[in-house]
Amino acid sequence: MIQRFLVQLLEIVAGICLISMVAVVSIGVLDRFLLQVGLPWPEEAARFLLIWLSFLSAALAVTTKGHYVVDLLYRKLFPDVRRQLFVQGICHLLSMLVAITLLLKAGELVQRVSWQLAPALEFSMGWAYVSIPAGLFFVAFFYLVELLDVVSGAKSGRVSTSPE
Repeated sequence: MIQRFLVQLLEIVAGICLISMVAVVSIGVLDRFLLQVGLPWPEEAARFLLIWLSFLSAALAVTTKGHYVVDLLYRKLFPDVRRQLFVQGICHLLSMLVAITLLLKAGELVQRVSWQLAPALEFSMGWAYVSIPAGLFFVAFFYLVELLDVVSGAKSGRVSTSPE
């Protein structure tokens, strides 16, 4: 239930980022080529929106199994479905631990750059960089949910043979 709410929230925020990015890029194109003005902020705003969209989409890709998975190796090595579930659980655990490790380092990065100002928009660069720990937090959370799903499926005898 919490996962479903977070997925819907992230989809809405990512959609707003995408729509805003299209609008900002359109403004940039119009002012540069039609009005011959060349405003300084549209390119920078579009870049920051793309960064936010990328990290939020990476988290959403965990829920839809949209990240690349090379499952041929463990399917050939472990023909037993229970062992495949075990390997899937290990992969989810490792992915979650990598995301948590990167999350901790990203927090340090945000602290280091928060004093810098964006050249055109003149707001703290921390607002752009905080997308990294935000996205990684959701990646780690969704991998935890996937791990718990694999563990509960293995315990209850409910096995999924669908490829990830």
